[in-house]
Amino acid sequence: MRRLTLPLVSLALIAAACGSAGETDTTATETDAAETAATETTEAPATTAAETTVAPTTTAAETTAPPETTPPPAIPSMQVSFDGLVPLGDGGDYELWFIDADGNPISGGVFDTDAGTSMEFELPDGVPEAVEVKVSIETDDDPAPSSTIVLSGAFDGSSAALVADIADFSDASGQYILATPTDGTGSAENERAGVWWTAIPRAQSLFLPELSEGWEYEMWQVIDGQALTGGKFTDPFAPDQAAPFSGPDPAPPLVGEDYLINAPDGFTFPVDLRGMEVFISVEPIPDPNPAESSGIVPLSGIIPADAIDHTHYFVDNVSDSRVPSGSLTISEG
Repeated sequence: MRRLTLPLVSLALIAAACGSAGETDTTATETDAAETAATETTEAPATTAAETTVAPTTTAAETTAPPETTPPPAIPSMQVSFDGLVPLGDGGDYELWFIDADGNPISGGVFDTDAGTSMEFELPDGVPEAVEVKVSIETDDDPAPSSTIVLSGAFDGSSAALVADIADFSDASGQYILATPTDGTGSAENERAGVWWTAIPRAQSLFLPELSEGWEYEMWQVIDGQALTGGKFTDPFAPDQAAPFSGPDPAPPLVGEDYLINAPDGFTFPVDLRGMEVFISVEPIPDPNPAESSGIVPLSGIIPADAIDHTHYFVDNVSDSRVPSGSLTISEG
């Protein structure tokens, strides 16, 4: 049998053909891989761009949030309460003062008790240096406190108890008689229309302490519920300063008044004083409201309904209940 023998050239051609096909497949595979890599490379930046866009949005939101606010500091004030201070009317005002160790005053405010018995003021500068608080009665525009001091008390930097130190009334006393020595030949029934501070037999009977500067005493007679002056005085052992309602005859050298003539509107003289109050008050100088009592009353009594003229009767010491007081407290706001 004869073998078929291919020429060497043919074998070489076949081998070459087979080799070319293999290289083509390898190239195609590498091309596909390159395209896949390109695709991944193209998509990755899209993801990064999205992330980059979101981040600034979050930061901007945080930047525009409202800032936190700090509350304003509390403003100190003072609460002041009073007991027994009466309104002064249009003639004057009360004024609160802080006094330092050198005696220098700092005004804490002007007020009247028409506004009530408790009130609040702003705290003035300089108060921490004060050692005393005072309440004065003012009748002019003088920037310094007057000599008429109603209340005072030591100040410890946060509070003060205010008391009336006009005088010590604890030993004050008095007695009076009903009589009308200025009525001349008047009727015996008039004898119950006058009050004179004396004992029987005649002797000085009104015992009162000396007052602080800026004050004087005044006698009052309550008639049908309305107080009417009997005259002001500073010396309880001498006559008072006025006799607006007494008769034509000379009055004795005593504190007293006959309610016989010149009756004000709303009154009828002569008047039977039995069963009515008689009292002694302490009044400021000058007096911003002379038609009414200051309310500071050391002595008071009710004339007995069966009182007999020219017989002495005692009054009560009421200074514990009819003398003003007050308090002051600093608040931090």
